[in-house]
Amino acid sequence: MNRFDHEPPESRLERLLRLAAGDPSRRAEFLEALLDAEVLVPGDTAGTAADGESLTLQLREWQREDGSSAIPFFTSREVLEASIEGEERYLQLAARDLFEAVRGTTLLLNPCSPYGREFTPGDIEALLAPVLVEHRIAPGSKVVIGQPADYPAALVDALTGLFARHASVRRAFLAQVYEPASGDPPHLVVGLDARGSIDPLIAAAAALVREAAPRAGFVDFMPLSPADAGGVSGYFLDSRPFYERRWGRRLRTLLGGGHA
Repeated sequence: MNRFDHEPPESRLERLLRLAAGDPSRRAEFLEALLDAEVLVPGDTAGTAADGESLTLQLREWQREDGSSAIPFFTSREVLEASIEGEERYLQLAARDLFEAVRGTTLLLNPCSPYGREFTPGDIEALLAPVLVEHRIAPGSKVVIGQPADYPAALVDALTGLFARHASVRRAFLAQVYEPASGDPPHLVVGLDARGSIDPLIAAAAALVREAAPRAGFVDFMPLSPADAGGVSGYFLDSRPFYERRWGRRLRTLLGGGHA
């Protein structure tokens, strides 16, 4: 395999990959862009598409030093050619279609470049079908709410970067909630004061939790309304947000300007 003696031209997806490697708050943005991108995979197809016959993908696996195998894929032809010695047939596929086709298999993105990345079967499942579970607190239940003793700074930094790129988010709050009757340990709750539906934002935030702060465990996201006065919502609206839109406007300017 060749080393990257000379850096090939950088695409937008490769730029996001590089930024995400050093900044957890950019990882959700990179993953969203990846799912919408076309990628290159060493391999070929078997059969023909005549008469509606489906093609069978024959993708090349690479053997790793620990003896396990994985399927490599690449963001561009330049990166692929810099990673492989000799001639190699390859397919151009939508990344989402690739992930669907290889469920249960490990993928390696740009494995020979400085910013390569592994996608385990669990990572792929989380990208294709993020698990969002509605959590309700029964009326009259005893709830203990406050700030976590071990403040999740990495998670807050990552979510701040994500919310700064979503103008719909006015404010975001953090708390730790404990329901003694549930038997579950305390968990983090993020309250969102936002315009419109927050379902797509929550899906992106859930992916970000897995990427940036896997030790945070279960994190609940809940919409807030100025009309809410009691319970968890009331606690949030009477406390200080960890993100506010007027800060985010400055963050968006810093994130979007200049050249990395």
